[in-house]
Amino acid sequence: MLDKFLQEVETKSLFTTESRLLVAVSGGIDSMTLCHLLLLGGFKFSVAHCNFKLRGDESEQDEQFVMEWCNIENVPFYSRAFTTKSYAIDHGLSIQMAARELRYLWFDEIVLSHSYEYVLTAHNLDDSLETSLFNFTKGTGLRGLTGIPTTKSNIIRPLINFSRKEINEFAKKIGLIWRDDSSNADSKYHRNRLRHNIIPELRRINPSILSTYASSKARLTETYSYLRGILSKKFSPVVTRAGQDIYIRTKKIKSVVELDYLLHPYNFRYSQLNDILNACLASVSGKLFYSTSHQLNIDRGQILISPLISDFSEKIICLEDKNLDNEFYNLEMSVLPVAAGILFESNSASLDFDKLNFPLKLRKWRSGDSFYPLGMKGKKKVSDYMIDSKIPLNLKERVGVLESDGQIIWLAGHRIDDRFKVTDQTKRIYQIVLK
Repeated sequence: MLDKFLQEVETKSLFTTESRLLVAVSGGIDSMTLCHLLLLGGFKFSVAHCNFKLRGDESEQDEQFVMEWCNIENVPFYSRAFTTKSYAIDHGLSIQMAARELRYLWFDEIVLSHSYEYVLTAHNLDDSLETSLFNFTKGTGLRGLTGIPTTKSNIIRPLINFSRKEINEFAKKIGLIWRDDSSNADSKYHRNRLRHNIIPELRRINPSILSTYASSKARLTETYSYLRGILSKKFSPVVTRAGQDIYIRTKKIKSVVELDYLLHPYNFRYSQLNDILNACLASVSGKLFYSTSHQLNIDRGQILISPLISDFSEKIICLEDKNLDNEFYNLEMSVLPVAAGILFESNSASLDFDKLNFPLKLRKWRSGDSFYPLGMKGKKKVSDYMIDSKIPLNLKERVGVLESDGQIIWLAGHRIDDRFKVTDQTKRIYQIVLK
């Protein structure tokens, strides 16, 4: 098995003996086998163990077991305990999804803090089969049928082409010690029902189900990659990013397949795609759609995708402040002599310093807000100004106003108030630049 493992690593260029590796280790047979193979192959790695506090003393014993193994083998060890049940309730997730989310968020922290290149997990071919069947049962596209990929971003699964049987035989042959997870036998988990009830029946129909699946997985993966290559070439010229926002020109979108490719990273459901496609083809403007993480607006021949936001927090700007950050704004402020001149870009404000009363306040705009837009006669509601300026619906949610003594002096990133403009009487300019 070691020879096959090393060949897998080398032929697919997964990592080298010089790579900085972080290995996710539960203490079970798969992750302990992966650690042993890495040691035999001369690879440098550290271990990260998650204690999800779900199995009482068993969870504590697993952590102790992995820590002691790392001490014996002189392998750097990280561990963290999670209140998984509380997190699942608070975020409306299943226990398994909560554990997955907590695990990978923590791995990201370690990678950033300690400059690891890759995170290795010990998923195997049987795990991938279970994932493909689970996705098929719940509803999926081509991507879901491909199961668990060998690599995804900085995640590498070097055992994904090894069967559970291969791993078990190797572990027993070398006298490896590991911990058994009693929850793997609990039928309340859907994956366990597949593992213990459905897959054995499939093996009775086809004793070579795993090798058959491996072949199908390879073909499906190649087909999926080929399709993504075609779609990437077609749509790369019409997709742009500005900060957190994605802009997609709709002219080339003709099918749900194309939309599925474009919108998948933003968690939109397949059932929404027909309505989005019809809105695109009909050139409907102002139509909003929501996923669990993003909102999508079709606006004048383009799709605009933005993260869902809550009201951003109010910020106070004191005279001595030189910069300010909140969820969406990075402002730089300075007091300048009038000779410095005015900046005319929409992302900047040049104001008459002596007309301002500090501290200033930055807040989200509210219904009923009004101001005197520069260059216009009279007062105008902020909401009407945004309509006239054709600001897309989802971007309106993050528009802020800057106040002095309760008066709006700047619709941030758009227009200053005429009453606070620089005139020939101005002595000092208060300049704000939105980064």
